[in-house]
Amino acid sequence: MKHFKSFGSLICMVLLTLLLFMLTISSCSARDKKNFSENQWALQVEQTKAEDLYFPHYKDKKFFAPWMKIKDKSFLDVLGWKLFSKSNYTKQEKAFLPRVIPDAAKRLKQTKGDFILWIGHNTFLIRIDGVYWLTDPIFSKRALLPARLTRPALTLKEFNDIVKDVNIVISHNHYDHLDRPSMKQLAFFI
Repeated sequence: MKHFKSFGSLICMVLLTLLLFMLTISSCSARDKKNFSENQWALQVEQTKAEDLYFPHYKDKKFFAPWMKIKDKSFLDVLGWKLFSKSNYTKQEKAFLPRVIPDAAKRLKQTKGDFILWIGHNTFLIRIDGVYWLTDPIFSKRALLPARLTRPALTLKEFNDIVKDVNIVISHNHYDHLDRPSMKQLAFFI
């Protein structure tokens, strides 16, 4: 009798898991994709008036876009998009990787005046009137799980050799925009 209860519990768990999986799959179907029209969306964007961009956009402790109403997405909508949406990229598009400037450190040492250098991902080194700015510093091989596909234009050692004082701009607190190991290795943070 004891084995029967555990076997019955196992069957119930399997059936419950299958039911939840089927509900998740059915709710993640591409129903919104069928209703989406690129032309309607483009028309809506074109009809946006410049003065609408200055409407209040904060209410009930939430920011929103007052000029383009977009339906809220649930976790299941996002899961369905990630699991079931298909992008038709060519082999060439799939293989494309952005290129970094060769010998960036050497070139920066020779550069006079203002510049913007793309280091990688959302990391840019900017010099304006002799003042350095660094956006979303990430020099590490990986931010959390996925490894970067394009090496940074500057290593941290090269960066520290060139820049002695920098203002850092962080756009948001995701791992791929605020990398703790990179921040700890910046020379002036040590």
